[in-house]
Amino acid sequence: MPEGTDLLTVARPRVLVDGVEHDGVAEALVGLEVRAALFEPTAVELALTDWGPRADGQVGPLWSDRELLDVGAALEVRAAGVTREEDAVLGAGRITGLRLERGPAAPPRWVAVAHDALWRLAGPARTRTFADASDVDVVGAVAAEHGLELEAEVDEDLVHPAVAQLGMDDLAFLRERAARLGAGLFLRGDVLWLRDAASEAEVVDLEVGTDVHTLSVGADLCGQVTAVEAVGHDAVAGARWRAEADDAPDPDEGLEPGPRLLFDRFGPRVALAEGVARGAAETERLARVELAACARRFATGTAEGGLDPRVRPGVLVRLRGAGEAFDGAYRVLVVRHAFDAASGWSTRFEFERATPGRARANRCGPDGPRPGGGKPHPGEDEPGKGKPDDAGRKDRPAKWERAGPWSGLLRRSKEDPR
Repeated sequence: MPEGTDLLTVARPRVLVDGVEHDGVAEALVGLEVRAALFEPTAVELALTDWGPRADGQVGPLWSDRELLDVGAALEVRAAGVTREEDAVLGAGRITGLRLERGPAAPPRWVAVAHDALWRLAGPARTRTFADASDVDVVGAVAAEHGLELEAEVDEDLVHPAVAQLGMDDLAFLRERAARLGAGLFLRGDVLWLRDAASEAEVVDLEVGTDVHTLSVGADLCGQVTAVEAVGHDAVAGARWRAEADDAPDPDEGLEPGPRLLFDRFGPRVALAEGVARGAAETERLARVELAACARRFATGTAEGGLDPRVRPGVLVRLRGAGEAFDGAYRVLVVRHAFDAASGWSTRFEFERATPGRARANRCGPDGPRPGGGKPHPGEDEPGKGKPDDAGRKDRPAKWERAGPWSGLLRRSKEDPR
C-alpha cells in the first residue's frame, strides 16, 4: 500500500460522470474493474444495482433509463482516500457499452463499460503508405488523426522511403511499428507515450507477504533463443543484408539473461526474425529488438495485493521477499484494479523480465569455457563447412519452426540444426 495511506479513509470508489460526482452511483456500486495493459485501451467496467427507491418516491429501475449512464458519457473512477494529498485516478474514458444482468436470486444489475481514447484507433482496416518518414513520424501522424499528442522516448533516426499499412486497423499498425522500435505504447490522458522498453521507469517497491498477498513467478527456457538473425533486402538497388544479434541485454548487474543461460546449459538456438528490413541499420536493429523482446519474456508472473494505484503498465515493480531466485525488478504488462462490496479493493498485475535470479560464478558459453570441454555444440558451424553468401557468411538451413507460442520468432528444427 502506498506510503501515507490511512487505512480508516480507504472506502468506496468515487465515480464521476461527465465530470460530476454522484453519490447515488457510489452507493449503488456492487462491482468495479479497471484493466490497463501495454498496447491496449484501458477498460473500465462499472456494475450498479438497478433496483431501489427513486427520486420520484417510486421503487423501480434506477439506471437502465439511461438518463445518467449512457453511451458517450465521460466516466472517471478514483480511489478515495488512497493518499492524504489527493485521490488517485484509476481509470477514465467514455462509455462505449451498456449491459443489463438479471438472475433469479439477485436484483438486476446495470453495467457500463468505458474505454479510453486508444479504442478509437481499433477501427476499420486501412491500406495506405507513409513516404520518407521514420517510425516515430508515422506513429505521430496516426495519433494526430485521432486527436492524440505523441510523446516519444525512443532512440530513432532511421527514415524509411516508404512505410506501408496493409489491411490493418490503426491500433494494430501502431503496435507493429512500436515493436520494430522495441518500444511500449500506452496512453496517459490525451498523450500517447512511445517509450523504449529498456528505458528507465518509475520503480515501485513491493514486499511479498505485506503488499503482495499472492504471487506466482517462474522462468522457462522453452521460448528462449540464443541469437536472432534478421535479413534485409532492397529489390530496386539489388542489395541485401544479414545481421545477427547474440548478446541479450543484461538489465540487472549480476543476473543472467535467458539467452545466455540457454547457451550455457543447452547450446545454441538461432531464430529468424519475422519481417524484412530495408537497410543495413534497420536489419541490425530488427535482430537486436527481436532478441531483446524474446529475452524479456523469460521470467514472468502474476501477483495480487491490496489496492496500489502506483502499479501501472510500463512501471517497474521491485519484489522483495520472493527469495534469491526471483527477488528484483520486473516490468508491469497488465494491471487490474477491482472493487466489490463484499471484499473491497484489490490490485492484480502481470509482469516480466529477462533474468530469473543470480548468475553462477562459473558461467560458461560466450563469456567462458564451452560446456562439454570446449567442443563445438552438435550442429554448430565448423571450419571449412558451408558455402559463403555474398556477405561472406555460410549458408543457413532453410527449415524453421516456431520457437514458442508468444515469441514471434522462428527457430531451426532439431532435424535441421544450425
